[in-house]
Amino acid sequence: MTGPTRRGVLRGAAFTAAGGLLTGLGAGAAPASAAPAGSVPKSGGLPFLEGAFAPVTKELTEFGLRVHGRVPRDLDGRYLRTGPNALGLEDPRAHHWMLGDGMVHGVRLRDGRAEWYRNRWVRSSQVAKKLGEPYPGPVPPDDFACNTHVIPYKGRILALQESGPLPYELDGELGTVGPFDFRGTLEGALTAHTKYDAAAGMYAFTGILTALYERRDTGTVRPVEVS
Repeated sequence: MTGPTRRGVLRGAAFTAAGGLLTGLGAGAAPASAAPAGSVPKSGGLPFLEGAFAPVTKELTEFGLRVHGRVPRDLDGRYLRTGPNALGLEDPRAHHWMLGDGMVHGVRLRDGRAEWYRNRWVRSSQVAKKLGEPYPGPVPPDDFACNTHVIPYKGRILALQESGPLPYELDGELGTVGPFDFRGTLEGALTAHTKYDAAAGMYAFTGILTALYERRDTGTVRPVEVS
C-alpha cells in the first residue's frame, strides 16, 4: 500500500498520521465551510504547498463510511489527527509547513461502525476573519490556530501548539469553542507533547513560563514556577 496524500486521507478517511481516540464527548453543531476563492495558496512549485503538504481547501462532513475490514465494537469515541493547513498566505514563497493554520480531521467510531468523517479549521481570530466568520470574545495574546497536537482533557478536546498561543477547545463535532486556559491558571504557551499517566489519570504539561500539575484528590490544576 502506498502512502496516502492528505487529499487521499480526506477522500478515504484513512488516518495514517498520529492521532488519538477520544471518548465521552458531547456532540455540538459545526457548519462546514469552504475557503474563500484565492485564500488557499497555489503551490507554484513550493515544496511546503505540494504533495502531502498541499492544503485541503474545504471542510467536509461524510456519514456512513465504508470500512475495509472490521471495527472492534469496543471502540467508542473519536479518532482525531491534526496538522498545519495553510489558509490565506500573504507570501507563499516565505511559507513553512509548520506555520499553517491548524485543521483537525476526525472519524466517529461506535458499535462497530465508522459513523462520520469531518474536518475543521481551528477558528483562531485570523482563521475566522479569513473565512468571513465572527470571532466571539476577546482575542488572546499570540493567538494562532493550534496545529501540533490534539488531546482529550476532562471531556474536552484540546488543540495544542508549541510556539505561543493558548490551547483551543473543540466540541464533539470539531467546532471551535474558544481558547482554553485551564480555569485561569495558564497565561501562555505550553508544550503540545504532553505526558499522560493512565494509572493516575493525570497529564503533565510544561511551558516556557510555567509547568502545570493536577492534584488527583481535588482535581485542581496548579501552576509550578520554572526559573
